[in-house]
Amino acid sequence: MLVVLGAAIVAAVRIDDWQTPSKDQLVHRYVLSSEQPAILHIPAGYANGFMTLSESTKLLFFSTASVEESRQDDIRYDARYWDPWGVAER
Repeated sequence: MLVVLGAAIVAAVRIDDWQTPSKDQLVHRYVLSSEQPAILHIPAGYANGFMTLSESTKLLFFSTASVEESRQDDIRYDARYWDPWGVAER
């Protein structure tokens, strides 16, 4: 994944059980920005999602699967199941 314009939060969680994943799994959280371009690799076995941080954000996704293969691998969880979207103070 690459942020081409703007910024986004990206979260990924290793899934221990695809039917009922543990809510205690470690959430890997990244803030990506076109100001400091970087490609984020999310390995197989991780659920992932993103939230844009600006209205004009554009993302580019890369995949090792074809569109047809991706259609067979579309598992969705509630966006707040692990709730990685809050602001984390430093």
